[in-house]
Amino acid sequence: MLKKLSTIGSSKGLILDKTLLGLLGIENAEEVSITVEGRRLIITPPFKNPVDELRSRLTERHDGNVADAMLNAATTKARAETVRKLKAGRGGRRS
Repeated sequence: MLKKLSTIGSSKGLILDKTLLGLLGIENAEEVSITVEGRRLIITPPFKNPVDELRSRLTERHDGNVADAMLNAATTKARAETVRKLKAGRGGRRS
């Protein structure tokens, strides 16, 4: 399917018709998530939960077990960094 870009001020816009919006499940959405992979522009409905978004992106490329392992590793690392920052902010003191 080819779509024509429309000029909007000094920018270009892509008009998505009702059929496309329905296929994407974003007919009533005010925002969309846009990802660029190489020369592809990927438009998806926004996720309310960032973990769900990460999980969906991982499972597109990996099976569920690998995706879960990667997600667990990422959250464990983020948790450790957050705890370290909180301790540093208190100067190592306990209250």
